[in-house]
Amino acid sequence: MEKRNNDKSSTRRNGMNAHRSFLEEVRGLLDANPGSYRVLYTEPKSIESHYYFVGLNPGGMETDPSDLFVESGNAILNENWAGTKKNPLQNQMLYFFEDMAKILGRTEDWIPYMNTQWMISNYVFYRSPSWDTMAKKHAHIATSKEIWRKIFTRNLPKIIVANGFETHEHMVSLLGEFGWSKKEELRSCKAWDGPHIIVMQSGDKVCLTVGFAHLSRFPIIRREKNKECMQGLYQKIKEFH
Repeated sequence: MEKRNNDKSSTRRNGMNAHRSFLEEVRGLLDANPGSYRVLYTEPKSIESHYYFVGLNPGGMETDPSDLFVESGNAILNENWAGTKKNPLQNQMLYFFEDMAKILGRTEDWIPYMNTQWMISNYVFYRSPSWDTMAKKHAHIATSKEIWRKIFTRNLPKIIVANGFETHEHMVSLLGEFGWSKKEELRSCKAWDGPHIIVMQSGDKVCLTVGFAHLSRFPIIRREKNKECMQGLYQKIKEFH
């Protein structure tokens, strides 16, 4: 029994060392360009996930402190981006994970599930006051895409949920550069109607990609008119989980 426990402890330590080592490799790549960055809104372990929630890039100034990851919990739950209360995007993301967890049968542990089983990050890891500012920094975007390629190499994605149709297009395009092709495609007519859904395929592997209009401007997650659409989406996610 003691040997078995020691083996389990050794495996956990090796796993921790592996993802922290990879994150330090990521830091080295990011430091090649000037500016502040944030990689994970979740715990270091989440870098090993096959499930991603991805924004466009983190807000803030280039002089802000850089963050590789959150030591425990997640920034969506623990931080107040609006000063005194959670902003609309944070609330929508929390609703998404809590409601999805119900369909997955994880109602009681949805917060630990969100913290460690999903990687919450951005297409571009560098901070900027606006995307228009960041879009001009081709080296920063190229570095971020290189890191995403490394992430995909380590862990083939199964589900990618994107905040923003533009983010979704970028992630689908990146998968395409990586050799994935579209298997199924369903685009919503309007931002309020629900997300775009594209299933990507690489060999015998498939990846569900979901693209919402920006949730801070289109808070559709618990909107009564979107209830049926969202329930269908959660069931779709369950199929790919």
